Amino acid sequence: MRTGSFRRSPAVSGAAGFTLIEFLVAMTVFAIGVLGIAMTFMNGTRHIGASGDETRAVEIAQQGLEDLLAVPFDDPQIDAGLHADPENPIQEAYFRTWSVEDAVPFAGCKRITVAVNWPAEGQGNVVTLAAVTAQAGR
Repeated sequence: MRTGSFRRSPAVSGAAGFTLIEFLVAMTVFAIGVLGIAMTFMNGTRHIGASGDETRAVEIAQQGLEDLLAVPFDDPQIDAGLHADPENPIQEAYFRTWSVEDAVPFAGCKRITVAVNWPAEGQGNVVTLAAVTAQAGR
C-alpha cells in the first residue's frame, strides 16, 4: 500500500479564477448595460424620424405660405375664412390648411395662417406659420 500525500485540484486549493456565481453576476451586469445602450439607440432613431417628419411639415407649410403671399390681394385663395389645400394629402401623410383674417393687424392687411397636420405614433402633430400681407399701395 502506498502512503503519501495526495494532490488537491487547483480549484480546491484556492487558485485564481471565477466561480459560476461570479460569472453569472458579471454576465447580468453586462446584459443590463447592453440593453441600456440598445434602448438609447432605439430612442435616438425614433426621435430622428420624428424630427424628419416635422422638418417636412415645416417645408410644406413654408411653401404654402410663400405661394399664398405671391397671389394678388383680392385672389379668392386669400379670402377671409378657412381653406383646405386641394392637393391634400401631400406626400401621402400631410394635410395643409390655411385661415385668412381680414383687417388684421389693421385695415388693408390680411393675416394668413398656414397649418400642416400629420399623424405620428397615435397622436396628431401640427406646425403653424403665419404672415401678414398688405394691399398694394399701402
